[in-house]
Amino acid sequence: MPGNYSQYIERMTNSYTRTTKSLIPYYAIQLTAGHPRPRILDVGFGSGVVGSALRSLLPDAVICGIDMAPQNIQNAPQGIYDELYGCRLEDFYLPHQQDAFDLVIFSSVLHEISSYAEEDRFSTGHIKNALRKTRDLLKDGGYVLIRDGLKSPREDLVSVELMSEKDLDALKRFCLQRPMNPWEEEERKYQFALAQEAHDLHLSFPNNAFREFLCTWTWGPESWDREVQERFCTMTLAEWVQALEGAGFECAVNIASLEEYPKFFARICRYQLEDPVIGVLAGEKR
Repeated sequence: MPGNYSQYIERMTNSYTRTTKSLIPYYAIQLTAGHPRPRILDVGFGSGVVGSALRSLLPDAVICGIDMAPQNIQNAPQGIYDELYGCRLEDFYLPHQQDAFDLVIFSSVLHEISSYAEEDRFSTGHIKNALRKTRDLLKDGGYVLIRDGLKSPREDLVSVELMSEKDLDALKRFCLQRPMNPWEEEERKYQFALAQEAHDLHLSFPNNAFREFLCTWTWGPESWDREVQERFCTMTLAEWVQALEGAGFECAVNIASLEEYPKFFARICRYQLEDPVIGVLAGEKR
């Protein structure tokens, strides 16, 4: 994965207490109530910040971590994970059915699965496949718990005012550098033309593309090379619920939040953020 990965991990860890990531352990307690020693799988555990919170709140749980990045397996915090697996979710299989999980957690991970797919990149089909795979890893009555980006239902153009030429230059770079599938190249040209037409830092831009730019640029230039590779806001909240139900889950938690994004975005532009950016969802295996 591109960019300064250790710096990325540090920033993600530091953001934990300020975001809906801190809801993950809270819901983990609720969803595993009644299990004296629940088995929990933390998918794409990264720095282990979610696992560490789980360990402090659920000391008797069997917490397992899976991550495809060798450096995360090597640097996993001591005393947190009972089992570690260095592979992709699609390649992970239970040695024995009794090892099935009571809870599987994806904290800002599912959008990465689609963003770094080798084929048909950015397709929500990769997320839906991951959810179906997750269902196979769960015990009957087990849960999947998700935190991830939300696409806006609004697909129209929005009027925005950027704060500086630096921010406008970043938007132009975003148009040129963000990976797109071959059938999206005309949309790239259209978006770049809109950025080129900006007058006194005022412009119109497709709503969801601009939200994606803001989610990329708020991490700053030091994280640009990594963040520009990803599409964070992959589905609307309703589409996330449909994806859960289509994979064989009954939606049990369904929360949408702006988090601190209005404050982050205000540093870059004047833009009316009307729709939530983050969703927290849970589904029970049917």
